[in-house]
Amino acid sequence: MKKACLALVLGTALLAPIPVVAEVVGLSNNAGVWRTQEPEMYRLGFVAALAQYVQHFLPGPNTAPYDAFPLGYQKCLANQTATSLLKVVDAYLDRNAFENTYSPDLAVADALRNMCMTYLPSPK
Repeated sequence: MKKACLALVLGTALLAPIPVVAEVVGLSNNAGVWRTQEPEMYRLGFVAALAQYVQHFLPGPNTAPYDAFPLGYQKCLANQTATSLLKVVDAYLDRNAFENTYSPDLAVADALRNMCMTYLPSPK
């Protein structure tokens, strides 16, 4: 029992610096901080990278209902630039202030999904 408690205490002590490291290197833990403290170039790259991910991630040929999602995103995002996508994300987060507490990747994914809703298959 003492060994288990000691292992728990040591494990917790080792994990404690992680939030401090995240603060030092500038990793945002929520979309509100991400919007106000990260440079615009970083945010543009982040949004563009996530848009590329949703357009090109294909689960595989045997997943018929799911392969329509990347195709829907491809149609929706075909003529968008990183700047236009960042404006969409900012407008979405202005309208949905509660999402400012979400992680930036989840908030951006929600904004892209909201933007492309008409191109995506509806849930059955």
